[in-house]
Amino acid sequence: MSDRRGVLTEAFKSGNFLETVYACSRADRNEREDLALELAALHNEGLIDVIAGFKDLRNSSSSGPDFFLTRHIFEKALPHLNAPVSPVMSCVLQLFRDAGQDMMAGAIIEGFVGFCAKEPSRPREALKEIEADPEAFADMLTAALSAGSRIDNPKYLTEAIRLSESGNIEFRRRAVYAVGRLSWPDGAIVTDSAFEALERSTATETDDQILGGIVKSAFALLQRDRTQEVRAVSLIAIALDKGNDYALHAASEIFGFCTSELPASLCDVLLPQLIRVKPTNKGTL
Repeated sequence: MSDRRGVLTEAFKSGNFLETVYACSRADRNEREDLALELAALHNEGLIDVIAGFKDLRNSSSSGPDFFLTRHIFEKALPHLNAPVSPVMSCVLQLFRDAGQDMMAGAIIEGFVGFCAKEPSRPREALKEIEADPEAFADMLTAALSAGSRIDNPKYLTEAIRLSESGNIEFRRRAVYAVGRLSWPDGAIVTDSAFEALERSTATETDDQILGGIVKSAFALLQRDRTQEVRAVSLIAIALDKGNDYALHAASEIFGFCTSELPASLCDVLLPQLIRVKPTNKGTL
């Protein structure tokens, strides 16, 4: 389109914004990155409201723009937007949940991490909003902690540890998982406090989702610091002994997707446990 900026601006005003975004993305698939940047620029100039526009996107079989292809443009634009954190979180959550069980459902979360990591105030504001309204925003906790750790690892590791001991089980589930998803500076070793937090959770928790999070986080820390093999493998072994379907699914993902990275000691832990997978959970296998 010769005047794509004008077309997009008019489409937003006239109420066919999403259809136009989808049409633009199909017109030239090689320029989808440019389209995302153009949308962000229009938003930042105050000519359109990308957040409001994409909040109307729905994953339905009825006629309309393709949900995932259109959402992908938003994912690419998101890190470049200047917008308040709360409405961005609401929009991202809606687009995440509307994706259902599709394998690409979580891709949009990485766009939100990039958005938060652009400004030091954004992860702080996200955590404040999440703790103020956990029912609405708890699903964004891991992303907020991960984004913050790109800016200040010690601060957001401390926050993850604090929330892993929260009275709110939804916070604990996500904070334990976040311990393994934090960014670390190049060359940094994993601090004892990260392992100690997982060890406390392993000793006290019985929730299967938390135990599955411990399995994944312990392995993620092992990938970063191979000198901690004994400690990480011990955490995984204890969590699997206490856990059930969620913990076993976490173990199966590690075994299936990271096979070449598994030390013999971890294989010795995983293989006997995976025998316990129920026949009804054959998708795990």
